[in-house]
Order: sequence, then C-alpha cells, then structure tokens
Amino acid sequence: INTCNGRQCGDTFTGPNGSNKPTLWTENWTAQLAFAYALGLQREPKYGHLRELHRALRLSQKALLWGVPTVQRISNDLEIRTYEKPGTKICAAFLNNNNSKIPATINFRGQTYALPPKSISILPDCKTVVYNTQAIVSQHNARSFHASKKASNLKWVMSQESVPEINQLTLKSTMPLELYNLTKDTSDYGWYSTSITLDRRDLPMRSDILPVLQVASLGHALVAFVNGEYIGFGHGSNIEKGFVFSKPITLKPGTNHISILGMTVGLPDSGAYMEKRYAGIRAITIQGLNAGTLDITLNTWGHEVGVKGEKLQLYTKEGLQKVQWSPAKESGPPLTWYQTYFDAPEGNSPVALGMSTMGKGMVWVNGQSIGRYWVNYLSPLGQPTQSEYHIPRAFIKPGKNLLVVFEETGGNPEGIEVLLVNRDTICSFVSEDHPPSVKAWKKDGEQIQEVVDDANYGARLTCPEGKTIKVIEFASFGDPFGACGSFAEGNCTSPNSKKIVEQGFDRFGGLVDRVEIYHHSITCNLILKTALLGKEQLLNPCRENSFRQEEKRSMPRYLKDTSSPSKVRPWRFKLEKNISQQRSDGLLYMAFGNEKRSQFLEVVKAKLNT
Repeated sequence: INTCNGRQCGDTFTGPNGSNKPTLWTENWTAQLAFAYALGLQREPKYGHLRELHRALRLSQKALLWGVPTVQRISNDLEIRTYEKPGTKICAAFLNNNNSKIPATINFRGQTYALPPKSISILPDCKTVVYNTQAIVSQHNARSFHASKKASNLKWVMSQESVPEINQLTLKSTMPLELYNLTKDTSDYGWYSTSITLDRRDLPMRSDILPVLQVASLGHALVAFVNGEYIGFGHGSNIEKGFVFSKPITLKPGTNHISILGMTVGLPDSGAYMEKRYAGIRAITIQGLNAGTLDITLNTWGHEVGVKGEKLQLYTKEGLQKVQWSPAKESGPPLTWYQTYFDAPEGNSPVALGMSTMGKGMVWVNGQSIGRYWVNYLSPLGQPTQSEYHIPRAFIKPGKNLLVVFEETGGNPEGIEVLLVNRDTICSFVSEDHPPSVKAWKKDGEQIQEVVDDANYGARLTCPEGKTIKVIEFASFGDPFGACGSFAEGNCTSPNSKKIVEQGFDRFGGLVDRVEIYHHSITCNLILKTALLGKEQLLNPCRENSFRQEEKRSMPRYLKDTSSPSKVRPWRFKLEKNISQQRSDGLLYMAFGNEKRSQFLEVVKAKLNT
C-alpha cells in the first residue's frame, strides 16, 4: 500500500495503488505534537488546529470507515469528496477549493457553501459545515527577545584552527574522496589537501591577472585556502546541493598548497535512493595559467576527518587547556574558536543566543551542543531564516556557564547576546465567516445537532499556568490586518473596540487568566455589532450606505431564518437586553429591509420581554 509522507498530500499524492486499498497518510508530526503536549509543551496555533480537525473527523468516523468514497470534480480547483453508505443516512463530505488566491462557492445537494482560498470544509452529515481549514479560531503567540541583564558584558577569547597541508595528512587518495563516506557521520567536516609545483613561466606575466581556483562540489559547503591564506566560502542551497566555487588566487613559483575544508549540514533523511546521495569535492581546476587550465582532480589528495578543535574537545573545560587563547578581535578570521563565560539569566523565561553578527558554525553550552547556526545564508528578502538559537535552561548552571563558538566563515563575537524569550503576547482573530467551534456540534444518531450552550463562535485567550493578563495591547472590531504582535486597524474599525475589552477586563481587577470575546459580526457589510464582555454596545464602524441590503449573505447567519420563532436562538438575544427599542429598530431595518422588519421585530420583542 503506497502512502503519503509529507505535508502537501492533498496536492501531490496520486492516491492508493489499487482500487481496494485505502488512502493513508503516514507522517509522524501529529504524534510528536501529542507527545509534546503530554509534557506540557502545548504549541499554538498548531495544537488548536489539529485538535479541532480530530473532533471533526470523529464526527465523520462512521462515514469514513463504512461509506463508499466518490469524487466529483467541479473544476480544476474545486472538488467534492463524499463517503456515503448506500441505503442509510451515513454520509460525510469534504469540499475542497485548491486555488491559493481566489475564494469560491460550491453548490452541494441544494445548498451553497462558501470556501476561502486553499481550504477544505468538512460536513459530517453532508449538510453542516463544522470545520474549515482556513477558518479556525485559535490562540497565537508573538515571540520577542530582549537581552539578559545578568548574562551581559561577555568577554571573549579566541583560538584559530590550523590549516593542514598534504604532508600532514595520513589518508591519501589519487582523487578527492566522497564526503559522506569519508566522515561517516562522525563530524560535519572533512579536510582535502594537495600541492602543485610551478615555475615562473607557468604564472601569468601580468601582475593584474590572477589565476582562478574552480571547485565543483556536490555539497554542501566549503572553505578554501591557498598557501594558508583564506580564499573564500561557497555553498549550495536547500534545493540544489551542488555548486561551483570560483575565486582568484595568488600563486608563487615553487610549491603551492591547496587546502579545502568540506562541510555537510546533515544527512539525507527522506526520499528514494538515499544511498546514492553524495557530497564533497568532485573536480578541481586552476584556470588562467600560461599553459591554460590545469586539472588537479587526480593530483593525489590527503584527507582528514574533522577539525582539530573537535578532537581536542575545545568546547569542554578540560579541552580549553590544550590550546593558547588570546583576546578576541572585533571581527575574527574563518575557522576560529571563541569562548566566554556567563551567569544564568534572570527569571525563568526561555533562553536564546542571538547570533546575528556571526556567519556559520556550531555552539556549545557547558559542553552540550545546541546545534549549528547559519546566519549569513540569506533569503530572497535579505534576512536569515534564523538568528536566535534556543539554549535549554537544563544546560545552564547558576554561574560561570561556558559558552564556546566555532565560527567557520568569520564573524564578530562582540555582537553575540544571551537573550530572554517573551512569548506572553497572545492573540486571536475571529470573523463572521468562522463556523462555531467543532465542540458546538454533536452526533445524535446520524444527525448533527447543535449543542446550544457551546453554539458560539469567538476568540478565547488563555494564559499559561500561573500567569494573568496584565494589559490589552490591541483590540479591533472591524477589519484589522496583520499578525500577532503587529496587528493594525483597517479601514472599518469601531472606535471604542479597545475600550470595551478593557472595561470587561477591569471588572476583574486585571487578575484574569482567560478572556472570551464573541463577535456577532466583523465585516462592514453586516449590521449587528456587539462585544460581549458584558452588555456594552460597540459603535457601528461602518456607514449605512456601505451595507448591501439586497444580498442575503450580508445578514448575520443566525438571523437568516425568521420563519418560526422557535428557530430564533434565545441565548443570542439575552445579550442584547440593554439595547434601546429605537436602536434595535434601526439595526433590524438595515439587516432585513422593510418586508421582514415587522415580522422579525415581533419575535425579538417577545424574546427580550421574557
């Protein structure tokens, strides 16, 4: 049975390799997430997304296990998958919009369903949407960093790694050896060294013309030296591991030593033919000599696994005594070891190391590796993918913690900072297009029924254990945009949004660890705008002429069916008790127009009176 092992199965998986075989997803990320949660390391929003998904699938379980699957393709981007047991009411449907930019609607069994871009809606009874992958309300965190006061003023010393020559290396071969097989996972590093003898007539006659060293590498990175002088650094990418390194070099009459440190950034861990993945130097030439291009690939090469600092364990207190250390310069050379000591940062927040002034290398704290860093590998936006690196507090002692850095390409250790991580800015977002939480539904036989007490859609913010909410930094009732920690108001915002939330917050003296905010609607083409931290009414942020009264979708979903008073949900209206009669008339008139105003207003009045 072929399976999909990845995170884009809906786009890439062609399906099972037989009509009697199931479609299986075998990625282990969810198991890792569950294990982390069991250890108290709940990570949002991923945990919340998967929790709701599992609930939706559980509501669909009979159809998924017993139903006959069918696929209906509406267009290139739209698809309906149903699981239905013939002769019964057991049925579940998955409505898919695969377009990453444009929302769509699907007409399914007489009803129209709106699908945001790149989303799937789950209907456990082939009628009711209980989950949409792009309309999930969950808690997010904004992460920020600030320098520790206790672990500051670091005093760095340095020791430079030596560059070997071929006569110092015992492992010889007529050509460069493949790097994975050379290192055998004992180190990221492998030295290659050879020598060539030239006379004056081999070298360019003009002083402004330099020969060029060209190295074809299968990956992943290298640092090159000629006669002990640093020439440059080259690397591949996450897509194309191989690359060609080309740099001008200075050669002299007589013997010239060429030494190259090959580097890997990990072993292949997925895909076919992993045993045929290769790394390291493949071919080496020197261009621009008087005799033309000189191929030195078969020139006899010496090899050595690892760098000397690894073997001496310079990242331990015992290893530090084996070399000489000198005060660090502001910007040091490649292949340099740095060490300093720091005290445990204050508090109990997570700790990280800011490495923005360094290049590429490895870090140890008290002899424990915290991994590789690579901050001079920039994205198309000109930024590294990561410049802060986590230090587990379990690695840290109260005082005199040893911090050792091995820098491969050159950097300034004076800019390294011990940081405290703040994840205490929590946020959430909800709109009128979000369905209620999956907890709001239950299965009664083969029918999906609403659990009235939970039938609300809203944002819930919960503090970690032992912490309380101190301040409301941002609240917008309208069309805000941005992400957690950087939200901004849009063009349609209630001016007293933040005030309403703060008033509800202040009722508890600021000592609350949970806030729940339920919105009747968010966007400008809906009318009833109320915040439910108490009974205060939000000011309407939109002008009357911005409402599209003729469109049924502009009505709040819970007010669309007015054919029977029994279908009006009383819990909605108890929250509206203090709205004046005149204000209610205006809201209902705008939402429903003249033809339904009187009928619906009578229902509302009856509910409010009781």
